[in-house]
Amino acid sequence: NGWQAAEFFKTLTAGLHARFPGCMLVAEDSAGSMNATSDTASGGLGFDYVWEIGWTQDTLAYFAAPFGGRSALFRQLCGSFGPFGAVQGINALSHDENHPASIFTRLYGNVEEKLAQMRLLLLLQAARPGKSLLFRGWSSASRMPLPMAGSRTGLCWRTPGTAPWLITVRR
Repeated sequence: NGWQAAEFFKTLTAGLHARFPGCMLVAEDSAGSMNATSDTASGGLGFDYVWEIGWTQDTLAYFAAPFGGRSALFRQLCGSFGPFGAVQGINALSHDENHPASIFTRLYGNVEEKLAQMRLLLLLQAARPGKSLLFRGWSSASRMPLPMAGSRTGLCWRTPGTAPWLITVRR
């Protein structure tokens, strides 16, 4: 029952904030419909931030599409912005957002176009209300998927004999 779940989270967040002042509580919301970051006294769930999964998925889908096909995704991209300031969001660009490949390899275009798109992604993330979060390897334009903890290769994401990032030098 949704009402019981909401009451549970209101009690949980209020209790955690009372017991651990200054702790940061983050809710995952891909639908954007929860009143997650509003105070419990005003009917919200009492979380400090919402992990903006919908924004991440919409944005990465847009930048993975061919340039000529992006107009069909533009509304979806803009719609993920929602009313400014309505939610305290965390805008994450993750290498593991429902896909094993690195963000760089998922972008459309040649190497120069992908690098330009990475800069545009960072600008879009910075312009969006909320907190920005990048994951390891993102800013280095890694071409390789980054193994998860506990995988056979552990936390080391360098394959012997290769650099894990794209080095670009213009002369």
